[in-house]
Amino acid sequence: MKNPWLKIPFNDYENHMTSIGQLQVLNDIFKGALKKFEPELLTILGCTTGNGLEHVNPEITKTVHAVDINKSYLDITIKRFKKKIPGLQTYLVDLEKDVLNITTADLIFVGLILEYVPPDILVPKIEKLSHAQSTVIVVIQKSMPNNPFVSKTNYNSIKELSKISREVAFELLNPCFTKNGFALVKNTSKLLKNGKEFIILNYKKEAI
Repeated sequence: MKNPWLKIPFNDYENHMTSIGQLQVLNDIFKGALKKFEPELLTILGCTTGNGLEHVNPEITKTVHAVDINKSYLDITIKRFKKKIPGLQTYLVDLEKDVLNITTADLIFVGLILEYVPPDILVPKIEKLSHAQSTVIVVIQKSMPNNPFVSKTNYNSIKELSKISREVAFELLNPCFTKNGFALVKNTSKLLKNGKEFIILNYKKEAI
């Protein structure tokens, strides 16, 4: 089966996410992480069309590795941000199947990706991107009872994601990070306007 992410036009994705308020919340979380951690090298797994990259200060963050499965999303990211971020590098990668040949990063942002790539596959890859002081910000979605995981909007292409999406329970995800050498530093949540919730996890790579 062809990955549904390859079939969704970028404007459908952005309009869908904006209409349910998730694009704005992810943007705010990303902005806060940049401000707090001031990474010199940043990696974004599942960058889509570059949401939040307008907050990157290239005098602080010299290199940005933006990873996504959809080439058209990466093309939009380059078009929008390459002039503003000279150190922007994009990678066309299937995070479930492909090897990530990227150097380690000070900050790794993982927003709503573990719902589509199994944690036991992705977390070891995140570990290989981490050095002794790396920070990983993970955002996962928690749906309310009787509320579909993929929110209903007017953008029909998004419905295909229900074929591959799964809710990620913190109770199962956290041990996966722990066994890969990460310590949970902070666990917060943010209620969304559609009744769903974002769980925001701050992990730190433990020094060996």
